[in-house]
Amino acid sequence: MPDYPPATPALHVTEPSLAVQSSGGMPTVVEDDKKDVPWNVEEEITYEQVKRWSEDTESGVILIDVREAPDFESGHILNSKNLPLSIFEQALSKDQGPFEGALLVHDRCAMRPTSPNLGCVILAVDFMRTYGFPKPGIEEKIVLYCRSGRRSTIAADLASGAGFSRVRNYKGSWLEYEAKSGVQAGAAKSA
Repeated sequence: MPDYPPATPALHVTEPSLAVQSSGGMPTVVEDDKKDVPWNVEEEITYEQVKRWSEDTESGVILIDVREAPDFESGHILNSKNLPLSIFEQALSKDQGPFEGALLVHDRCAMRPTSPNLGCVILAVDFMRTYGFPKPGIEEKIVLYCRSGRRSTIAADLASGAGFSRVRNYKGSWLEYEAKSGVQAGAAKSA
């Protein structure tokens, strides 16, 4: 008979939101603390989720309002960032100029010595200076919204096309958030 190592608890995923843990006895249901983050399913983002993420700056979720700046300034979800749809694709694209493979330095393209190509790529510091928040990574959790969900749907498609794999659209957008939260336009400001 083979010599097996001592039994260790095993974790078996039966559904994305549930796990069954067993250690030789009866299985125990373990709640997955990330079950409220449906990033890879067609489940809609809810007001309750958005409210929780807006209040928890450690949630790892980036809320982005794709309305134009005056609309954003008149009222927005707490701790959300503004990146208007009119500049959204350009802002998230990797290449920001006519020459592929160079760096954007002091608002000018400079050749990257190790690159075989010439080019212009926006640096993180330039994104921060231009848009007021760090450029999201392609694996970061991003929730997009606008006034009614139409522009944020377009922005979600653009982000996915640019390689961002964890982008979701809050279809209820500002209209639902404002109605359910009781927040008046102009009252929900970032901390």
